Amino acid sequence: MNSKQLERTIRHILVALDASPHSLAALEAAADMAAHLNAELSGLFIEDINLLNLADLPFIKQVDPFSASLRPIDRQHISRQFRMHAIRARKALEQVANRTNVQWSFRVIRGYVTAEIMAAASEADLVILGKAGWSPTREKRLGSTAQKILSESPCLTLVLQQGVRLELRVMVLFDKSEDAHKALEVAVQVLQGKTGQLTVLLSVEDENVLQKIHAQIDTFLQEYDLKAHYYKLTDINAQRLASIVKREKIGVLLLPGSSHLLKEEPLQTLLKQVECSVLIVR
Repeated sequence: MNSKQLERTIRHILVALDASPHSLAALEAAADMAAHLNAELSGLFIEDINLLNLADLPFIKQVDPFSASLRPIDRQHISRQFRMHAIRARKALEQVANRTNVQWSFRVIRGYVTAEIMAAASEADLVILGKAGWSPTREKRLGSTAQKILSESPCLTLVLQQGVRLELRVMVLFDKSEDAHKALEVAVQVLQGKTGQLTVLLSVEDENVLQKIHAQIDTFLQEYDLKAHYYKLTDINAQRLASIVKREKIGVLLLPGSSHLLKEEPLQTLLKQVECSVLIVR
């Protein structure tokens, strides 16, 4: 039986690079997804203007690694560091793109990190971020940059957990919203042609409506030779969702962009407790 081909919605994937191990892990996941979806992969390296502005402050010093003495930080030094990291990031992108046989591009922009990623996101279908790479601490907490992008990005946005690759155990939170329908379509695209598992978490209170939606989803999935496991969860919160995700060993969790779980505290709670990647669908 031949499955129906779903119209592609992900043709251009953007990955924000800062040459850290976390963003390079995001690059690997982005290349794998681009290869699977036959999408173009774009790397973006941002020379953070805030760091350059710090160099103009007379009281900002750095420790010399050899003499342990304090010395001023100057713009030329920071600019050289930017160039070195950009070269490293471009080389990593070229290598992974050649290995996965995907079309790629790379550009360097100087500006404010969040604003530049948001601007670039308007030209992409999917943005992939390495969670820890954009957090100012080593804690398992989402940084302010990633938080804002997840909340306001006009396109699909995936935050990749540290050390976790995209696995084909996919869960969709389905809450009747238009974004939830889009999330289900994206899940089908991710799973098509692969051996994986789809779990649909139905967040619907009315039992009659739930049964109707269950049947509609089954009919939709049958067109693509897919079946789903179902959970019913009416009183949904970050703790309960994280528990199910861990029990099912989910690799990618798809959340509709309209979900209340995308508010700062629920999202922080969720990402601290799960080891999977989280894809926001709008």
